[in-house]
Amino acid sequence: MERLIQQWNIQDALEKNNIEDAQTLLSLLPLDASRMLRITPTQTNELYNAASHELYCAKQQYTNMLSLQDSYVTTQDPHIDDIVGKGIPIGSITEVVGESSSGKTQLCLQLCFTVQQPIHLGGLGSEAVYIHNEGKFSSNRCHQLATWFGKQYNLLPSKMTEAIHTMYVPTTEAFFRSIAYQLPVLLERQKKIRLVVIDSLGSAYRGCGTEQQRMDQFDTLQEICELGWRLKKLAHEYQIAIVVVNQVSDIIIDDRERKQNSDGYLPSSMKDWLDITLEGDHMTRIGMFIQSLAKKPILGMTWSNSVTTRIRMARSLMMDGQPTRRALLVEFSSLVPRRGCEITIDERGIRSKIELDHLEQ
Repeated sequence: MERLIQQWNIQDALEKNNIEDAQTLLSLLPLDASRMLRITPTQTNELYNAASHELYCAKQQYTNMLSLQDSYVTTQDPHIDDIVGKGIPIGSITEVVGESSSGKTQLCLQLCFTVQQPIHLGGLGSEAVYIHNEGKFSSNRCHQLATWFGKQYNLLPSKMTEAIHTMYVPTTEAFFRSIAYQLPVLLERQKKIRLVVIDSLGSAYRGCGTEQQRMDQFDTLQEICELGWRLKKLAHEYQIAIVVVNQVSDIIIDDRERKQNSDGYLPSSMKDWLDITLEGDHMTRIGMFIQSLAKKPILGMTWSNSVTTRIRMARSLMMDGQPTRRALLVEFSSLVPRRGCEITIDERGIRSKIELDHLEQ
């Protein structure tokens, strides 16, 4: 960091703005630091990386990196693990998309506990980071899952909740800063972290900022691309599984496509869903979830190019007197084919209907 300060001759600017050390610098938004020090965004990024190194020590390659290749975070349900490909893969980005109440956050919370499964039980014996930007962290549900998985793993529930490092980032600028600068620092300090959950990327970039910022679509797309690049780099460098929640929105179908489409509400790009039968002895048809599946992830192709696997969570229509049914499907993946199953959510987390039927027999 000192080398860059001298190279760019910004010592006076640092003193003028009371930026006395690396920690003070990292507490600032990059945009503010760039303005105060009169340096370019690229220089600011380089300076922040140097400050992170200085504050917490230089990065080292993990000696166990090779041993973590082809490792997975289990969902603790053998049928869901099989559908998504042995579990959530280490070293890549998995996206979880779906509408409200479909089970996205439930799955992510569950993974924060299953990543702690002790090594002698076949797990990773690791910790998790949960970055959230939509209200308070679900502590009640977290305690409920900690109690259940604590019994399965013979671990104290309090120790399990302590192994989940939470970060609340209420604004878009704080969100980018936390991923670009604070998350790498945390991963460097906490070597046992093997899972990072971001809940949710979609809400952080949906209708964010001032009117001028919303109009500047190019800058937003550029930032999303950079986030994807940074997350892929972190997943590979620190050998972690990154799970990112994304939201969905309705698809507008014009009159011409509606006339050509016998399904009416279903866009032609989604007709492949109709070829899937959800797995299980009861042979649940996918038709009851099709309106939920027809909704599109809000970040589009710009973000999806960073994703290795997209898991789609869907729910049936909410009707009086009728229980809500849910499904989990692989929408696309470079690792596994498109498959899915019906799921249930209870005090023990998310389970496939197949596994539940097996346990009840």
